[in-house]
Amino acid sequence: MSTASEGRLRVLTLGLPPELRQQLEQATPSLACLFEHVDSGPDALARVSAGYFAALILHGGTDPAALREQVELLSQDQQTCGTPLMLVGATVPEGLDELRSQREGGIDRVADGEVSQIRSRLYWFLELARVRRRESQLLHALAFKEQELASEIEHRRQAEQAAAHQSSHDPLTDLPNRAVFEDRLGMAVQRAQRSGGCLGVLHIDIRGFRPVNTGYGHKVGDRLLCAMARRISETIRRSDTVSRIAGDEFGVIAELVQDADAARQLAVKLIDVLSLPYTLDDDGGADPTVLEVGVRVGIATFPQRGSAAELLKAADRAVMRAREKDAREPVLLDD
Repeated sequence: MSTASEGRLRVLTLGLPPELRQQLEQATPSLACLFEHVDSGPDALARVSAGYFAALILHGGTDPAALREQVELLSQDQQTCGTPLMLVGATVPEGLDELRSQREGGIDRVADGEVSQIRSRLYWFLELARVRRRESQLLHALAFKEQELASEIEHRRQAEQAAAHQSSHDPLTDLPNRAVFEDRLGMAVQRAQRSGGCLGVLHIDIRGFRPVNTGYGHKVGDRLLCAMARRISETIRRSDTVSRIAGDEFGVIAELVQDADAARQLAVKLIDVLSLPYTLDDDGGADPTVLEVGVRVGIATFPQRGSAAELLKAADRAVMRAREKDAREPVLLDD
């Protein structure tokens, strides 16, 4: 019978004579417990291992060795070892104190026929079990609340991270947006000023992007932008920054370049990489679209341009000059 259905604790008796079992059940209705009876130690072990019991009551009989064997058997299992055990009868198993030390639940002893003493001891066993059950329920509820709180905190943390990422990155290419690009450029200029080094800003403009959008649709145009963003990211160094600074324009901050020629070499490499054909898969399962586009690159360098704002303006003017000339080579404003 389930304890959950009636809220009553179960007590298992082992080897109790029928008369004593009947007397015990008649003497304990107010204890609100359920008795289950078995006649062997293995049966008792199987019952307790399969479900919770508040107490075990063993009848001593006349064989101390058999009683000790039963107690030892019930002390081997982790669950049964923690269940309070009451020995009833004149038989005292050898080494009772030693057996007590082996059990978390302890061992109590009552003389045979002393139903009132059995009831009294059983009352305290049941009270202890109820306290432990309430404690377990409270701990379970607390653990559940802690889990809910931890889950809520993690959910909020992820939401905040996602919001911060969305506010600082381009939603299509997942590259840093222009605001982040300008912020990083300002910090890069400060580092270059302290170290006396050089840095380059590359403004990349896609040649022929509008016809792609017009002829193939915006989805293909979006895939092209993402593919170009990946190629730029794979070409530059990890210390550099690439950003989508406008609809069909990218910006690169190339730190730790030796001089303007090194920035120009990087620009040439990017022009070559970005001018290779693109194979763009279609989500609907249609044949992939193969495209070729070109790019124009304007370059500005520090310390020739002494601030982040001057570098941005110079790179923008350089790419405008590249558009006017339809240049296939990168344009450095100071050329």
